[in-house]
Amino acid sequence: MKKFIIAILIMMVTFSVFAVEEDNNSVFLKDIGFTIGHNENYFDESYEHGLNLVLGLAAGLTEKLELNLMGNLEVLPTFIQDFSLGFELNYSLLGERVFSNRNAGMGINSMVGLGLYCNNHNDKNIFMPTTVVLRLYPACVGAPASGKRERILPLGLAYNFMTNDVSMFFSVAMYDHYIKGTWKTDYK
Repeated sequence: MKKFIIAILIMMVTFSVFAVEEDNNSVFLKDIGFTIGHNENYFDESYEHGLNLVLGLAAGLTEKLELNLMGNLEVLPTFIQDFSLGFELNYSLLGERVFSNRNAGMGINSMVGLGLYCNNHNDKNIFMPTTVVLRLYPACVGAPASGKRERILPLGLAYNFMTNDVSMFFSVAMYDHYIKGTWKTDYK
């Protein structure tokens, strides 16, 4: 687990090199927000059919790239019997999420993400990296500068490389509430 956390920290520092523009205005960690949402997993024998709560942290790395640290907790039918922790790198498809200057960024966007999750869905039943995910956020309404963003109808594919299973997951919405990089905190 230490290697996993160290790898995330190294990636964050590495992306800071790419986050500086020509005028030396950095967007690295310009915006930070909390994420809440839900997931429903399909075709995955590791999950019971029910409701999973998604909690996370969204942090901007570049104008088009963000890092999400996410936790997926089973809420129904049994409360927190199963959980996953991981990260996703999300890329903005329709334009910049934020700008280095005082402009807000795109108010309506789409994103695609690639991530790695740790859980105990393996033959050894130990908590370790097991699942690679590819997620599409077809509609993202809002921006870090506005202080909130709704990711509408995110869906994705998950590949558990320990058990060689492919599954699908879906959400109705995920909500981001930004505490840094908003018009209230940084655009006065």
